[in-house]
Amino acid sequence: MKKIIIIAMLFTSLVARAQEKIGSYTSSFFNPVKTEFDVRATQPKNDKFRYYISVWGENPTDKVNLILSSENAEKFVEAMQICKEKFVEWKKIAKDNNVTDFTKKFPVTLPPIDVGWYSSEWWFSFDHIFTPKFLVFKYGECVECVFMLYEKVTASSNEYIDKEFSFVLKSPDEFDSLIKNIDKEVVIRHFGEKQNVKDLFK
Repeated sequence: MKKIIIIAMLFTSLVARAQEKIGSYTSSFFNPVKTEFDVRATQPKNDKFRYYISVWGENPTDKVNLILSSENAEKFVEAMQICKEKFVEWKKIAKDNNVTDFTKKFPVTLPPIDVGWYSSEWWFSFDHIFTPKFLVFKYGECVECVFMLYEKVTASSNEYIDKEFSFVLKSPDEFDSLIKNIDKEVVIRHFGEKQNVKDLFK
């Protein structure tokens, strides 16, 4: 437990100091409340860094992030590409067969992901292996097909603190808007350009 608390304190320090926005992705599922979610990253150190992918919490003002290490980024992108391809395939099947109520797990597991959220202070839940789902459901007169990761996690340093979050995509373009930012070159370019500006003022 002591080790977990120390790790959580280190994460809190990183969140407070080091992450910067490198891009954003679209999730129209929550329209009109919110459609754009930030993708942030820490400054690379020894070629390693972390992505912070903003997701929907229990209300619009919640700060909830999926935290992905650079070492696992390639596996994450590969998994999301598979989900995108299956999403397109299954959405067509659902439409062609008038399916209005269906749930199926995507044939992937995401690489280890930490979850961080702010509630008077930062809390973290470490090393989750998530499997997203394909959902078909009727909403009013419309039939929605979505990629969804809906989970409830518990803080690693306090079993009485938990958080629910939703990570939802509903079109190939929304997959692409996320995937394009989970790219090492995007992070290096962002922090490189910032350093170049600093170098002008020696």
